[in-house]
Amino acid sequence: MNKLFSLFLIGIFISYIIDFFFLLGLKINYLEYHNIKTYYNIFFADNQNISIFLLSSFFIGSLFVFFSKPSFGITVSVLLFLGASSTFIPSIGLSVGYRFLAKKDIFYKQYGQVYKGDLIYNDRGKLYVFDRSKKDTIVVSKIFKEF
Repeated sequence: MNKLFSLFLIGIFISYIIDFFFLLGLKINYLEYHNIKTYYNIFFADNQNISIFLLSSFFIGSLFVFFSKPSFGITVSVLLFLGASSTFIPSIGLSVGYRFLAKKDIFYKQYGQVYKGDLIYNDRGKLYVFDRSKKDTIVVSKIFKEF
């Protein structure tokens, strides 16, 4: 029981740090690039995947608890941290943001008009859509019909 508790405590702590820097890089290089104003706390909370977070916590924690040398766990954690921090490089942060947050070719209907574009970001109350016909980002209220 003590090893299992240690496993999750270490894993959650390190996974949280890695996740924090990954999403911070996306906020800086993807959301700010598209001039999307949102607080980091809301962005962090809305983009959590609890199953991936728990699996990574278990994986990282097991590296420290089940291996006799903690240097292996530290090495893997540093490599994961460097990979997550690569989103601070503008081109990487922008491409990762498009991969995880954007959705291509959506149709949406609002107030009798139908638009086609790329969903850039799905916020709590708004959608940020790049309308190809207008070549501009449109902020759409969540009261819409997507089909």
